[in-house]
Amino acid sequence: MYYYLKMWVELCRLRIGPQNIPFSHTLLLLALCAYVLSNIAISLVSVGIAQAVMVSFIDALLLTLFLRLTLYIRGASARFIQTLTALMGVGALVGLLVLPLIQVMTRSQLDELPPPPVVLLLWVFLVLWSLVIMGHILRHALSLKLSTGIAVGVLYTMLSFMVVQSIFPMAMVE
Repeated sequence: MYYYLKMWVELCRLRIGPQNIPFSHTLLLLALCAYVLSNIAISLVSVGIAQAVMVSFIDALLLTLFLRLTLYIRGASARFIQTLTALMGVGALVGLLVLPLIQVMTRSQLDELPPPPVVLLLWVFLVLWSLVIMGHILRHALSLKLSTGIAVGVLYTMLSFMVVQSIFPMAMVE
């Protein structure tokens, strides 16, 4: 397990690409479970359990479909398992890092206080860094420049947010 955690940390540090992830359906299932569970934990900060589970599964489905389509368009469908494993693994890891920040910001909002500036700054940094990580993974998977990979990541993030918000207004997705 330590090996896989280290692998996802190295992805977050942009030291390896999705091509370095083992091609394994079992590892993909592990990453999917971690991704969904971390998204449920994040969503539970602002919504009930049923909605948190639905939001998390919808987000995982959207990521899967978006990646499948973009890889197909680029003629790189063979990279699907490794790329999805990479995206879900780092998504779970970043989600766990963001969770305490979201909890503090939500608590501040409930107390009608502004969030502590350091928490807000860390949250912005992690959101931006997660887009860079996603761009890095997509750059390798789709054979793009980093800036284009980041743009594709931003496109996915906006699409996911819009779809989830249209189904569940005010639900939070990482």
